[in-house]
Amino acid sequence: MDHIGDYAANATNLCPPWGTFLLRIAAFLTALVFSAAPLHAVDLDDLIQAMGTDKVKTMSFSAGGAYFHPGGSALAGEDWPKFKIVNLTQRIDFEAKALAVEMPLEQVLDPPRGAGFQPIRGLLVRSWYLKGDTAWRKLRGQVRPARSPARSQHWLWTSPHGLLKAAKAAGSRPNLVTVGGKKWYTVAVEKSGLFRAIGWFDPEENLLRKVEAQIAHEVLNDMSVVTLYTGYKVFDGIKHPARIIFNFAGQTAYDLELNTVSPNLPVFLDVPAELKSNEVKTTTEKVADGIYYIGGGSHHSVVVELEKDVVVFEAPVSVARGNAVLKAVWARFPKKKIRFVINSHHHFDHSGGLRAFAYQEVPILTHESNRTFYAEAYSTARSISPDPLSNTAIKARFLTMGDEFKIIDAERIIELYTLKGSPLSESNIIAYLPKEKVLIVAGAYSSQKILGGPLAPEDVNPTQAHLWKFIEDRKLDIETVLPVRGQKVTVDQLKWAAGAGVKPFSDPENTPAPDTAAGDQTAKDVLNSPAKEEDSQKNF
Repeated sequence: MDHIGDYAANATNLCPPWGTFLLRIAAFLTALVFSAAPLHAVDLDDLIQAMGTDKVKTMSFSAGGAYFHPGGSALAGEDWPKFKIVNLTQRIDFEAKALAVEMPLEQVLDPPRGAGFQPIRGLLVRSWYLKGDTAWRKLRGQVRPARSPARSQHWLWTSPHGLLKAAKAAGSRPNLVTVGGKKWYTVAVEKSGLFRAIGWFDPEENLLRKVEAQIAHEVLNDMSVVTLYTGYKVFDGIKHPARIIFNFAGQTAYDLELNTVSPNLPVFLDVPAELKSNEVKTTTEKVADGIYYIGGGSHHSVVVELEKDVVVFEAPVSVARGNAVLKAVWARFPKKKIRFVINSHHHFDHSGGLRAFAYQEVPILTHESNRTFYAEAYSTARSISPDPLSNTAIKARFLTMGDEFKIIDAERIIELYTLKGSPLSESNIIAYLPKEKVLIVAGAYSSQKILGGPLAPEDVNPTQAHLWKFIEDRKLDIETVLPVRGQKVTVDQLKWAAGAGVKPFSDPENTPAPDTAAGDQTAKDVLNSPAKEEDSQKNF
């Protein structure tokens, strides 16, 4: 059994990669304040006329290239998984404040590694849309509210002509600045609570070359986004780049090579009638005595009662979702503290609600490979869309574990395992409750599709096959599976998803007894050991 490490995110001794953007903005603003008054060598209308923006009502293009799924690496710190963009289409109507991006993807990595619904067999189409202030997405035929409109608003209003239209509407004026001996015109735009950006125009041609922005993000907070525009061509008197690169938090997310550019084509986009409210709701389902499945959204959580406190598995999606889970836990167990919340893995949709728990001073248990990732993320400013944690001196406290860990309590035992070698995430933590024969799993399996029998070998997802082999190798006796995505199912559903037809071996008489001698190393003891906390923080 591995020792749990303990550390706190501390802004004083870290400079995260995306924090560099903040330093650049600070230096830029300082230069404006302490230098001579900015020279308004051009009016905004000069840039608009040079780009042809005054002629643009709508903008459509198609593109090929590469997509790198943000935050979806198999291990924190690795490159994001790459996919081939077959024929991305963008449609923008500036007057209607409407955006539609539809992006068909093909698998690139062999073997699959990381998130993004790998392996893609055929095409997977990711689409996102915006009409006014309403943002939604479509994936695998399902229409859902966007988790945040920030990405779509940023895409629309930092596009080459969108930025100038947004600046015109806001009354922004260009500034003439010098950086590294080169002169630039800069134009600032923002959408309150969502993003802020500075466009950099080459004064030789008055073309937008780069946009440096910050977007509100649930995990990376004020996430830096740098967009590069190159290879300008003229289309019906309108200038538009032939290549667009988006960098998120220091990594490439989109690398687009445009095939066609079509200004002023009609764009028809309506909010789908089936689009549901983005209101955060929870449902609570009793699984067994002291075990509750908290649903009501795209991602779920599980609360497990111990003798003196409770443990929560997963705080997904967003701070709002995290707060809703907390309320559900408190409603069910009003007199018990939360010992810690278990973070299954670092992917954004599974870690977006952790800040809500951190604000309540609930320790976060995650895999040791996530240590640097969370330390940097929780040291980054959250000024665009502040939450309660960003307005206090409270520091998020993280506990780390290795390949496995047992929580031994008078009430029950919780066994935690890391799915080392999993194609999705090598730091993926699952929970097994031997007395109740319950498996709690996130990422490695979802029950969104109910099966009637075993999948054919060619249809089996290697991540689910890896999970099933892990279960068989450890002879885990499972009857009920609680996936973070999907619904409560019997173990047969997981078995069939892995293409298996036989339940794993289970022999209670030969099952090893719990290692009660390891009780001194339970999570509770580590949490209550000041010396251990102090030492681990010092080493970190």
